[in-house]
Amino acid sequence: MKSLFDLERTSEFVARHVGVSEGDDQRRMLETVGYASLDDLLADAVPASIREKLALALPPAAPEAEVAAELRDLAGRNRVTTSMIGLGYYDTITPPVIRRNVLENPAWYTAYTPYQPEISQGRLEALLNFQTVVEDLTALPIAGASLLDEGTAAAEAMALAHRVARSGDTFVVDADVLPQTLSVVQTRALPLGITVVTHDFDSAVPDGDVFGVLVQYPGASGTVRDLRPIVSEVHERGAQVVVAADLLALTLLVPPGEVGADIAVGTSQRFGVPIGFGGPHAGYIAIRAGLERQLPGRLVGVSVDADGAPAYRLALQTREQHIRREKATSNICTAQVLLANIASMYAVYHGPNGLTAIAERVRRMASALAAGLREGGVDIGDTPFFDTITAQVPGRAHAVLAAALAEGINLRLVDDDTVSISCDEVTRRGHLVAVWRAFGLGLSYSDVERLDADAPLPASLARTSPFLSHPVFSAHRSETAMLRYLRRLAERVGPRHDPARLVHDEAERHDRDGTDQPAGLRQPASVRAGRPVRRLRPVVRRPDEVAGRDHRLRRRVAAAERRRARRVRRSAGHRRVPPFSGRHASRRVPDPGQRARHQCGERRAGRPAGGRRQDVRRRG
Repeated sequence: MKSLFDLERTSEFVARHVGVSEGDDQRRMLETVGYASLDDLLADAVPASIREKLALALPPAAPEAEVAAELRDLAGRNRVTTSMIGLGYYDTITPPVIRRNVLENPAWYTAYTPYQPEISQGRLEALLNFQTVVEDLTALPIAGASLLDEGTAAAEAMALAHRVARSGDTFVVDADVLPQTLSVVQTRALPLGITVVTHDFDSAVPDGDVFGVLVQYPGASGTVRDLRPIVSEVHERGAQVVVAADLLALTLLVPPGEVGADIAVGTSQRFGVPIGFGGPHAGYIAIRAGLERQLPGRLVGVSVDADGAPAYRLALQTREQHIRREKATSNICTAQVLLANIASMYAVYHGPNGLTAIAERVRRMASALAAGLREGGVDIGDTPFFDTITAQVPGRAHAVLAAALAEGINLRLVDDDTVSISCDEVTRRGHLVAVWRAFGLGLSYSDVERLDADAPLPASLARTSPFLSHPVFSAHRSETAMLRYLRRLAERVGPRHDPARLVHDEAERHDRDGTDQPAGLRQPASVRAGRPVRRLRPVVRRPDEVAGRDHRLRRRVAAAERRRARRVRRSAGHRRVPPFSGRHASRRVPDPGQRARHQCGERRAGRPAGGRRQDVRRRG
């Protein structure tokens, strides 16, 4: 007879999530692969040298409902403030029709890479929309179907520029670049033998064997510079120009493609994707013509099927480990399909006029904020900006930050004398008044209207070219129309009885309704990375805090950690395993100091039977 405790702790989460019973299902699977038990299978699959022989020092599994309740309780104890830190993370408004029907809809959030185009037509169309958004806003002809985030997109662009360069091993990075982007680029450069140099582009590009440069547009400080002189100088040196551009800002600013940039990278987070405590967010990369075969990631194209009807497919996968193994153009995670789809639908829902209005509102809020600070005697410089201003407050930066936090607002501390403030889609007049108070200014709501001025951007920086002219970006402005469009895309998959669909569904079991519950909580979704951890203790729970309820369990955890540390010390001299050493990767340990040389070659991209080779990679 089961005890009451056993009945209380009964949880079918694992069985329901994995979908395999411990009885007949497991036995049949073991018989198929020729093993008598799971222990025998693991003994052959996991080398003894790395196998943990002791049980994990964890408390008993809690029922799913209790876990969800505890997560809600922890999130509710968080103090959610308004982030005006900027640096690539901005609060945004996810339209309810997109949040409910994409972010929280298993027809979209369980989707992985659409390797089987015949049952992924709806998702491929959404990704094609994403590519079109990036191509139009950057004014570059080809864009991929998303990357991991802005930092890794910049690292991919550096590697791409290195592959196509005739010579050189030095990559020059803007001194005003986002700090997380610089960190990722420096890390990626080490195994490639690339030297990363930071440089202020107010002066000439440094001498040396430069093969490429990265310019932030707008810069981390908010400065918007004219890219033309930089592009011209770099091209005269025979190097490639990479521009890390803000997609929302590009609705108002001259796009990189129009000034001759070779590559554009960035993030689509501002297009309806919650901050999410720093990620994940869909990065993007767009390139000029001639670099297609070096493009990392995936490219959705339009072809025709055997019946002559239009059909979407993955037209290019140059980087895939499962195709090219160690010769892949990249081994970084190459897609954020769900988040790219959210960003694409945000653009479809708002259209070019809606996106421009949001960007203009953000710029006007920043302009009014700057005018108030300037009126109060705060030095904010005179360089053009889009959404971010940098204020000089000698010796008072920490006091200003503390006063802003008391108002419920997080600002960015640049140094002891400098504070940076960024506006975004959720910035309202009350936020401006609160920031003014933090700076010790006596301005009020009525002053916002007085200080607002429609000061145009300099002609050399203002965008004049149209974008998002395809009908899909103007046909779904109402919630009803958008809902029908999303439903139609979600249903554009193969028949329910199609065996290929069954295989595809099995590949998507990694994400289910129960595990997705925390994604909808406002507190974690609105928390920005980089905030002081002392304000985030409820959400940043350490394992020892959870285990601390049981003193004996805490001692077992410490003992297990000591044993693990001893094993690590004993094996310190052992041969290291390559970072990507799965069964599809090379077993050779690469020399970190050796420059990687990738050969692009021709791809044999798959296509539907009877389909034509010619592809269209964008709408319009």
